[in-house]
Amino acid sequence: MLLTLVVTQDNRCHYCNCDMNNVVGSPQQATIEHLVDKWSSPKHTKIETFSNLVASCTQCNNQRGAIRNRIARKYYKRQADIKRIKVAVSSTSSKTLYKLFGPVPQHLFNTV
Repeated sequence: MLLTLVVTQDNRCHYCNCDMNNVVGSPQQATIEHLVDKWSSPKHTKIETFSNLVASCTQCNNQRGAIRNRIARKYYKRQADIKRIKVAVSSTSSKTLYKLFGPVPQHLFNTV
């Protein structure tokens, strides 16, 4: 699947347009990125359809993931406050947060 995505994208990262390579551990190593990730998907699972996948460099994939995790944790903290549920969001698993509060609205991630 990754090779198909890389070829389709002319070996360019979906986000920064860098020329991706196959050097393991390189910031430009090609990876699979999910456009809609588990935070917003049904049952907290990764959607593995071709239309939800792009090739991105490791650096963009990691940066985007970290930002999306912060957005999701912030959303769950607000939900806990609204529902007056005492939960340590930073140390609670994402699956537990998903079970308690449901999916994070996709529109919160659209700027990332």
